[in-house]
Amino acid sequence: MLVRIIHLSDFHLKNESIESSQKNLLEALIVDIKQFVNRDTIVIFSGDFVDKGGLEFNDPELKFHYFEEQVIDPILRHFPGLKGRFLFAPGNHDFERDKINSFKDKPMRDSFIASPDLVDKFIPEVRAKEESVVGMTNFKSFEKEFFEKKEDWLEYNLTPFESSFKLQCGNENVGVTALNSAWLCYEDDNIGSLFLGKNQIENSLEFISDTDIKIAILHHPLEFLNSRDYKKIKPLLYSNYDMIFLGHTHKLESQKVDDLDGNLFLSIGKSINGIQSEEISYTNGYAVIDFEKSDNITVHYRKYLDLHRKFVVNSDIGNDRGIKIFEIPKEGEQKKIQRVSGIIDEIKEDIFPKLNDDLILNISQSNKGKLSEIYVEPVIGNLPENNVDNNDNFQFFSTRNLIESNNNQLIFGAKETGKTILLDKLLIDLTENFQKSRRLPVLIKFNEIGNQNIKQLIKKYISRSSKETNELLKCVEIDLLIDDLDFSSQFNYQNKELKSFISEFPQTRIVATVNNTEDEIIPVKLITAFSEFKDDFKIYYIHLFKSKQIKGLISNWITSSDIDLHENIEKLLKGFREIGLPKTPLAVTIFLWIINKQQNRPINNAVLVELFVENLLEKGNLQNIYFDTFDFGDKQRLLAYLAKFMLEKKNSNLGYRVKEYELQKEIERYLENKIDLNPSKVLEYLIERGILVRCNGNSIRFKTAFFFSYFLAKFIGYSQDFKNEILTGKNYLNYINELDFYTGLNREDEEVFNFLNKEVEEVYGYINSKVRDEYEEIDKVLETKQTIASRIDLGKASTKPTEQEIEKAYDSQIATVPSRKNIEAKLDMDQQPKEEIEAIRFSKLLKLTAIVFKNSSDIDHKKRIDSYNNIIVSSISYMMMYRDSILYFREKYADEVSKLLPKEMDFGFFMKILPILHQVTMYNWIGSFKSAPIIRKKIQADRNTKEISEFEKFLSVYIYSDIRAKNSPDYIKEFFKTTKRKYILDASFIKNMSYYYLRSKSIESDKEYTKLLAEIKTKLGETSQRNKGELIQKFKEEKNKKETEE
Repeated sequence: MLVRIIHLSDFHLKNESIESSQKNLLEALIVDIKQFVNRDTIVIFSGDFVDKGGLEFNDPELKFHYFEEQVIDPILRHFPGLKGRFLFAPGNHDFERDKINSFKDKPMRDSFIASPDLVDKFIPEVRAKEESVVGMTNFKSFEKEFFEKKEDWLEYNLTPFESSFKLQCGNENVGVTALNSAWLCYEDDNIGSLFLGKNQIENSLEFISDTDIKIAILHHPLEFLNSRDYKKIKPLLYSNYDMIFLGHTHKLESQKVDDLDGNLFLSIGKSINGIQSEEISYTNGYAVIDFEKSDNITVHYRKYLDLHRKFVVNSDIGNDRGIKIFEIPKEGEQKKIQRVSGIIDEIKEDIFPKLNDDLILNISQSNKGKLSEIYVEPVIGNLPENNVDNNDNFQFFSTRNLIESNNNQLIFGAKETGKTILLDKLLIDLTENFQKSRRLPVLIKFNEIGNQNIKQLIKKYISRSSKETNELLKCVEIDLLIDDLDFSSQFNYQNKELKSFISEFPQTRIVATVNNTEDEIIPVKLITAFSEFKDDFKIYYIHLFKSKQIKGLISNWITSSDIDLHENIEKLLKGFREIGLPKTPLAVTIFLWIINKQQNRPINNAVLVELFVENLLEKGNLQNIYFDTFDFGDKQRLLAYLAKFMLEKKNSNLGYRVKEYELQKEIERYLENKIDLNPSKVLEYLIERGILVRCNGNSIRFKTAFFFSYFLAKFIGYSQDFKNEILTGKNYLNYINELDFYTGLNREDEEVFNFLNKEVEEVYGYINSKVRDEYEEIDKVLETKQTIASRIDLGKASTKPTEQEIEKAYDSQIATVPSRKNIEAKLDMDQQPKEEIEAIRFSKLLKLTAIVFKNSSDIDHKKRIDSYNNIIVSSISYMMMYRDSILYFREKYADEVSKLLPKEMDFGFFMKILPILHQVTMYNWIGSFKSAPIIRKKIQADRNTKEISEFEKFLSVYIYSDIRAKNSPDYIKEFFKTTKRKYILDASFIKNMSYYYLRSKSIESDKEYTKLLAEIKTKLGETSQRNKGELIQKFKEEKNKKETEE
């Protein structure tokens, strides 16, 4: 027999006069429900009759009577058969919060939270005394009056908490429990502090015990309840009720839940408050539920179109007709569901915590408590990353898309792109989704199949006997998640076993991750191999992280209360550029953790890499226990020895790789008189940790160029002979990164410091003397007539870019950073043409000396001051030579030069921003908190120096400011007052505009930057002194407008 329920919720009547939008909706509702009302229809209203406790009513005590008069009565006048069938429960807005006593009631509520058992003592006591609950008096008084005047055939039992009803629908006796979840709604945020109490449910069940169909109404979704209360009441609800009707969230949802405690249909009602919303989730609407016991539940979804003032089918939730059908499981099916539900609960309890082991860092070091919270949505596409730009068929997918797909899935990704974590998240979501899918998700590592077959792995995973596992596989469909599927010949046995399992259980859905080393091409061979298992499957590719994902990781791993997202992304970009840091979740996560650990302490590239390596080598697990006596220092020394061994093999064209057997012998030779360890296990350990990697031809190399350079740098510290070799002739030009790392670890090494500064004197000495003597010429050559600032409308420029625009800009920068997987070959300097070596020497020497200056913070400060002065002047010499050469080259090869510039940049613009590009480059080379005192001394000395170019002053001031060093805004203002050159003012405008966009976080700093920008414009003659104030005001108005819009 069919029982029909019209589910309404959340009207929010504000005062005595119903709003026109609500009146229009109510009229449309009465017209619309006409098609659904029959003799067996029940109307359920799941709370929030009024808004905010009825505070806007002239007589708040009559608010519910106004609701009856203006909402319920019009419905009952049109449909008299619904008298006695309009049932309801109170909502949080029906609770009168102004009635509570903060000194008495709130402490009582807090005692319930501390000791939830007190609730089930409190409720019977209040019921026995027939007292009203604070804040519910008017509602309960209205409820009593409302049902006293209804049909005699309606049986009911009203209490200060729950209310119970018995009514006849056709041949079915229906029992309804209206539960009070609002009686403790003391604040806006009540999640976790609300209680139903077992007694409400048990008392009502006693009254409706003889009914065939049982329905519960309460306002709040169950997750709003105190967790300990929920655990107690859940079995009572699930095992005794057929349906439960909820409200509060204003989002229309329906769900059929089947688990160990029973099966229950949940309907969350949409609001009918007449408020318009652009979001689909919050449009007004209602649902009609047709319940046929032991058969189906059919839900008709309706939504309100405000413009047309009518309800229509809601195909956003249901099918094209706005209908969704839920199957009520038969008794045998229900037993199966309950059986699997037990396994699902065990997976959540036993397997989920173990997933944290897949994180490179301990989750306790993050800001979150579990993997599902720390998870950052990756970039997933239907094509490899390098196919994106030129392909119109490219699509992005979310984890949710993968969950909702019924297809088999093959997910490709390079090593360390987050394939394992993605599969972990899919497992979590598929497990949570069991009530909808009725499929059991199982996660296995592909390489585990060798020791056990797939049935044995599943048996172990679900902790059941072989017999139970076989029975389960025959009646329950499996989602088999396979990590690191491998089709190479060494895994033939595992692939045969997988094929056999799929043949026996063809309904199994496979979701597998595969390591794809060729990220530029579609892996046709691997796809063909998988097609032998399944012929219907989707292919996905995990891409490297973009700025959105990096921001997600920053919020997870940076614990500072004042997180500067842009500053941390800039640090990452610097790491990508300078070190060759991989753009993978693993590398980015470790990098961010290091930033967090170091807090505001200066950190150079060498220390960064050392901490990075330490995290890879020292992450605690069972395998590392074997090497406890072989500590981090021992491992570093061994790897330094191996790096030198590979270098000496001179296999430079192939990344200095060596044969595996040769490397194993070398490890054996190294360990022979040091410690008794198995060389092959040591080698496997270093590969497993991601320091070394196997490559074609059974060879081994360092996984990244920066690992190779870092360990060669360590060897410089262990071997004076190797150091002497590097500092002989021009050999140092081969070891830029190594000397960067070495001096970063040995900040007091004067030998390298003196050698390089002497080289700079030799190479740049003559040109530098010209730059110093002809300082005015530098400014004259760089001077400009038309500035970049003149192209910028300050009013428009005052509107800061959105986060999406900033993300796009960062993504563009990330995309242009090359992936430095290959190890650059060391050149034989004696065999290279002299002209080529000199050209290399000019550029590489300057960069190396600047970096070594930055690293050598323990060198005598007078030497560092001299070094900095020399580096800055040498950099100007280099930039002027570069400028002259590019102008000369353009005269002959204009087309070639234009190809080297970004598409939207003309040559004239490039030449104008060249001084800024040079300053940013010097900041990247030389900028550090430990460089700041030296640069500050230079700035102070420049004040009293007339025979110096404005460009030289500009470089020091803005390198210092980019560091965010002490009092840098004051130095900028002081510099601005003395500068006269338009090109310097122009460059200053661009720099301060970038600070305003990316640094300014307060109204005060906004004022400072806008004032300075307006003053620069005035000094450039691009606005008058009179208009300066108008410009500043325009800035403020645009910014306020932007913030209001956001």
